Amino acid sequence: LVAVLVPHRKTPKVGLGVQLSGCSSYSQAYKDEALALADRVGASAAARELGLQPSQLYQWRAKAQQQQSASAREQTLAEENARLKRQLAEKSEELEIAKKAAVYFAKSLK
Repeated sequence: LVAVLVPHRKTPKVGLGVQLSGCSSYSQAYKDEALALADRVGASAAARELGLQPSQLYQWRAKAQQQQSASAREQTLAEENARLKRQLAEKSEELEIAKKAAVYFAKSLK
């Protein structure tokens, strides 16, 4: 007989998504629902109910907040980029008008 060792996997509670693989990798849906539960009942109670360490929920929450703030930074940068593109187009147009005016006045001086 050959014994096959299967790593122990924590199984999520019903309705909280599925685990991807391994002991410490959970799907994003599971993490989102676990964080929602932690917001409703508190991190310690949610961790106890889900069989997790409270520190795991705190880490997931910190990472989610970090991603959210990165998304806000990206939005701010995109808005600034659009503003600068408009400003560049306006200045380019003003430069072209100034060049044409310079050529016109240079011809009239001759």
